[in-house]
Amino acid sequence: MQQHLVDEWNANPAKPTIRIPLRRRIGSYKRQHWISDLVKQHKWTRGAELGVWRGRTFLHVLKRNPRLTLIGVDLWAPQPQNDGPEDYLDWPHEENERLVREGAAAFGDRAVIHKMT
Repeated sequence: MQQHLVDEWNANPAKPTIRIPLRRRIGSYKRQHWISDLVKQHKWTRGAELGVWRGRTFLHVLKRNPRLTLIGVDLWAPQPQNDGPEDYLDWPHEENERLVREGAAAFGDRAVIHKMT
């Protein structure tokens, strides 16, 4: 993430302040790192991700925050009635769900997965 975007985010009083460790300011700063840093900074112990997809953010945040219990929600199914730009018809839903569940098994009760809207 570019520093000016971080500064802009921090300047907005409606948003939580984020203090980025120096190692994160250099190079790529991905969403999962940002969320993980927020969890650490605010000492959150519970959270949820709506739309887990392949679990990249979900599993990263759990791995980096050993006191966090995280709920992951995804339908993992086509949505032909979706009004948005995607209907998810061609996505490998079973494979994505399997990847998340297998990865989440390492976190025991801290990873709660719901297959639903």
